[in-house]
Amino acid sequence: MAYEMQTAQLARVAVRHHGELKEVIFISGNKDYSLVFADGTVLTPSDDGSLKHEYETGEGYGEIAQALGGTHPYSLLAFGYQGTGPGCFANFLKTAGFEVTEADIVAICPPARLQKDGSPTGDNEDKGADAPKEAETATPVATSPDAVEPSPEPAVEAAASAPEPAPVAEARPAAQPLPAADWYEDPMKRHQYRYWDGSSWTDHVADSGVAALDPLNAAAPAVATSPVQFDDDGRVRRITFSDTGSWSLERKGQYTYYVKNAGTLLEATEFLRAVANIPGLTYYTVETPDGSLGRDMNGFYTDGPLKTSGLRLATSATVPAPVEFENLTDPGDAIANQSVVANLKQQGQYAKFILQMECGRCGYKSPVETEGGDLTRQCYACGAENSGTRGMINVFVGNGQMVEI
Repeated sequence: MAYEMQTAQLARVAVRHHGELKEVIFISGNKDYSLVFADGTVLTPSDDGSLKHEYETGEGYGEIAQALGGTHPYSLLAFGYQGTGPGCFANFLKTAGFEVTEADIVAICPPARLQKDGSPTGDNEDKGADAPKEAETATPVATSPDAVEPSPEPAVEAAASAPEPAPVAEARPAAQPLPAADWYEDPMKRHQYRYWDGSSWTDHVADSGVAALDPLNAAAPAVATSPVQFDDDGRVRRITFSDTGSWSLERKGQYTYYVKNAGTLLEATEFLRAVANIPGLTYYTVETPDGSLGRDMNGFYTDGPLKTSGLRLATSATVPAPVEFENLTDPGDAIANQSVVANLKQQGQYAKFILQMECGRCGYKSPVETEGGDLTRQCYACGAENSGTRGMINVFVGNGQMVEI
């Protein structure tokens, strides 16, 4: 499939911003569908307002569009088209955790809802895919949150099927009905959106696709939580960074470099892990105050020393006591990385082998520079000092020469 890398990356970016993809609502035609995410966000690519808000507030889409020559990423998912459309859509959904095949996508006949197990249901025929859910669910269903007035077509259909309206007060003439239940700009100016249940404003709010509760009479906005969430046992449960800033692109001959900045090595690690299917001769580097971490087709790498202690952390939680790391694992193509490190060392250049250290406290796997003997490295997520021992590796670099790394 021609756009396998881009559609997989599109799925990862969307899930990173909004959590699990819960279902897909196929509305009509070849392009009209909605993606429903765990945080309540609903993206409808045929609705320019839906995508405009998504692209303006979410990082990662620009790089995909750049790879597509400026085309907006969701244009790849034309599920009813023959050719790459169904295959791209199937690849996107599989990356997002759905059990579907290209044949499943081709066979879908809108209106229908597709669940994660690949089973479609045709329960949209009567109520329409854009029908708002109950306000109590706190689930944003607006495909265009900025639109206050209900769209003309649903209003006409409702008029055709509804009984004769009862007389209403002069303050609300029949010619000017109240807005439909939906998400609109927060009239209290404390959040991006607030849910209108069809007759009054509710306590349900949303910011950048994240739903929350904020009573109308609250004195202050909700306090933002740390991007790193730990469970009751101190293990990392979730990391929710907003990928700010774009990759700068530089080409040197046949080599392609993407570079961006981040505040911590944890952010750098998460940004690099989100990059999928890196082609040969292409390198991604994230620069932080504690060192620069990179990734290519073989795995993680670094062009200079990374700090091992006193790191800037993305959490305000108390740093745990020192622990023994649980293990060191080889990321990416370990054999290729060993050869690269050995050759650079033989040439007298800076080179350290990168392994993923699993923190003995929180379980996060931090890419760290290693060398033989005793290791002491601070975890990127919780800050706990991890110690342990690693043996040396001997690599043959040709002509009978062996380099110890």
